[in-house]
Amino acid sequence: MPSMLTCLAPWSKAANALNHVDHVALGVAACPKRPVIVLFSGPVVWYTLDVYLRTSLAHLAHVDGSRNSRRSRVDSYALQLHRVQRRFSDFYKLCTSLNDAVTRCGRQCMYCYQVLSVLDDTLFPHRGVYWVQLRRDQLSSWLQTVLTIARQHPGQFEARCEGCQRVLSLLAVFLDVQDLM
Repeated sequence: MPSMLTCLAPWSKAANALNHVDHVALGVAACPKRPVIVLFSGPVVWYTLDVYLRTSLAHLAHVDGSRNSRRSRVDSYALQLHRVQRRFSDFYKLCTSLNDAVTRCGRQCMYCYQVLSVLDDTLFPHRGVYWVQLRRDQLSSWLQTVLTIARQHPGQFEARCEGCQRVLSLLAVFLDVQDLM
């Protein structure tokens, strides 16, 4: 499949990769890859993002004459786990980058207006030493909301604005799925 995507634009590859994301679960990394750095008398918390990617099972479909059995097997998919580790500051940088991308486009584009209103309305957690569990749950909710709205683009593919392209590429890079599909 990667060979079929070589002629696509970068934003289209990012959109394709994000469409394969089923859901994202957040956990606190028990053993981070990098050493824990102590700043401001508190540890830097690494979050493990379990990115569940949809993998098609269409190659398992058998044509046996029954149309319903074939359709049910073709439409099914399996989940493949992909893990990424990010810090709270990485989430914050993503939030500010998304805000910058959609505010540059202005309010002319319906997609950028929707993403901007969701970013304004959705609670982004504050930094706090004793709020690790609460912050993790809020980050998970925030990321799911942003992913949901980012994948819902009204209109034709040709009408994708600069803000839409930037949002899709930022999310694909953040989830580290741009080269997986």
